[in-house]
Amino acid sequence: MKSSMDRRDILLAMGGCAALSVVPPLFAAEPPRDGKPWALIEVGSSGVKPSIVRIKRGLEPDLEVMKAFEPTEANAIDPGNAPLVAEAVAKAITQIKATGLAFEAIKLVGSSGVASKADVRDAVAKAVAERTGLVMNFISVQKETEYTFDGVVNKVRLSHRRPQVTMIDIGSGNTKGCYVSTAPDASEQFHHFSMDFGTKSFARKVSSAQGEDESFTAAANRLADADLRAEIRKMVISAGAIMAQRNRVYLNGGLPWVLATTQAPLNTDRYVPLKPADIDRFCTLAQTDQANLFAVDTSAIPAGAHKDLIAGDLGRMASGKVFTPEELKAGAALLRVLSEELVFARKTLFFTRPGRLAWIMGLAFFDAADGKISKEVLPN
Repeated sequence: MKSSMDRRDILLAMGGCAALSVVPPLFAAEPPRDGKPWALIEVGSSGVKPSIVRIKRGLEPDLEVMKAFEPTEANAIDPGNAPLVAEAVAKAITQIKATGLAFEAIKLVGSSGVASKADVRDAVAKAVAERTGLVMNFISVQKETEYTFDGVVNKVRLSHRRPQVTMIDIGSGNTKGCYVSTAPDASEQFHHFSMDFGTKSFARKVSSAQGEDESFTAAANRLADADLRAEIRKMVISAGAIMAQRNRVYLNGGLPWVLATTQAPLNTDRYVPLKPADIDRFCTLAQTDQANLFAVDTSAIPAGAHKDLIAGDLGRMASGKVFTPEELKAGAALLRVLSEELVFARKTLFFTRPGRLAWIMGLAFFDAADGKISKEVLPN
């Protein structure tokens, strides 16, 4: 393994192991291997989510979740929740250390949704430091979208797709994305865009603005057609005119995950094709008939890992552990307006399964290069 890596090497590594071993030596000191396990504690709009992960080597590396601990519903984006978040982080550290993993292998990261709100970010960081002695790290919107883009639009196998793709991540606290263009020196240049509304943050806005005699669905659609549409238009303008030339849209985040799971459950691909009709049906059922939304017939799925995955995901989604009924209604309104404003009807749409964890791989590769995490977490 190289003793040092620059940005170009690390980006290549996100598309395979080229940066780590371009040509395997004839007599290698050790056989190629996966990265060593490390722990990630995510602090964001959906609570505190601890897990133990490792990066699996390959031309399109995957992040393997070796152990996922039960998340704590301590929403870091709500003012006043900082003490609850700190307690949840302390609990997560105890759980991780009990597995035998070294304290130095624990990475604590605040989401971009929390990072974008200075008062909330500072309160969470202060509470966590006082409770655990750890300094919080926060990932920026720009870095999160770049890491995700590199993870889902592989620099080796999918290099031809990179100039065609707009990546959009509908998170709980924000909606963000990026695309790339070629700079005059032939290097890639990222173009970012974002807005401070995601599935859960928009649901909270709807709840606070709902009229006395107004249903939650009516309030969600009213605010989506007014306030949210205006924010999306600002976001599109900030993205630049070049984005209109991108004919493929890769959707990531919790809401697209529910969309793809309910509307295309038979598809086992890493990249799940979606049609505008899938979005229309999802949005209608999410707001009018959530029982039917999750009443998915899985009998045609062959027995095995994919069937177990889909059945388990549907159960979690239907139970309200992923999104509450109100959050799904708000998310449907957000997705509908986003689809209209970005003209999804004229695009080739995909839900990208690797996108759910791609930013974590990017975090590991870049932090290893910067000396913030052991290079042993990387495959060779």
